[in-house]
Amino acid sequence: TNANASVYTNFQVKVIVNTQALISAGKMNINGDDIRFTDASCAKLNYWIDSNINTTSTVIWVKLKTIPSSGSTSINMYYGNLCATAAQNGDSTFILFDDFLGSSLNTSKWTAFKETTLSGTLSISGGMATFNNTSSTDNTIRSISSFASPHRTEAKIKLNSGSYPSIAQLKSG
Repeated sequence: TNANASVYTNFQVKVIVNTQALISAGKMNINGDDIRFTDASCAKLNYWIDSNINTTSTVIWVKLKTIPSSGSTSINMYYGNLCATAAQNGDSTFILFDDFLGSSLNTSKWTAFKETTLSGTLSISGGMATFNNTSSTDNTIRSISSFASPHRTEAKIKLNSGSYPSIAQLKSG
């Protein structure tokens, strides 16, 4: 439901599903590969499973094509196809997505900066970007893309420490 006077287009909505009950009842694949979403016209919708599957409150983000102003949109969730393969796609769901898989920074999405000449490293491994800062070095990654306002940013931060720990979102500069 959209209570605002503006139409939302290409908008992500958070869906919370008790996948644990569906999996334990044998209705859903244990890895969630059979999950699919469609809009009211049966067009497939992009989605990303954000939290662990097989929980009582699995978070799934679904990208809707449109939500009318002061109105609502219905979506359908399908599951139970034991032969289905994974269809979730973070890049198709969000305007910028990176789960930091692989072993190097995705330079089509990010530019890495060192703010001082002192030592510090950035490494990518196990689905995490690790900034190893020494002395007063600030390692920074900046998105290649820019985004129109308003937008929402979400990140999972495991640890933020050091002399001047910070996480920033800049409008420009």
